[in-house]
Amino acid sequence: MIGVAIAQLFGRWLDRRGRLKEAKLQAEIARIAAAAEAETSYDVEAQRQRRHTVIDELLALILIAPFVAGFWPDADVQAAISQGWDSLAKAPWFYQALLLGVYAATFGLRWLFAGRYHLGKGGGNAP
Repeated sequence: MIGVAIAQLFGRWLDRRGRLKEAKLQAEIARIAAAAEAETSYDVEAQRQRRHTVIDELLALILIAPFVAGFWPDADVQAAISQGWDSLAKAPWFYQALLLGVYAATFGLRWLFAGRYHLGKGGGNAP
């Protein structure tokens, strides 16, 4: 009789423990889903708001111009484009991160960089 009571207590304890683990797992799933939904909502809203501003078109032109100019047959233009890329590569990491951030926020691409860039000791972008 005592053995049965102990077995029942142990069984209830295991059951509660299992339910607690399941509840924690469900809460974690809900948290991750809410975070993903919030990021997606922001990106969708950024895309929707693009039609109301001129700055987006300007940023798009600035982004596309070096690509198009890179195919320009003039050697001076080719040299200027190469110098521009070298200058950008020499820019401080925080400027590069800000530049990426502006484009990601403007065009609704934050999801592309989410969790990929971390500011560790001494800065930098260690993925």
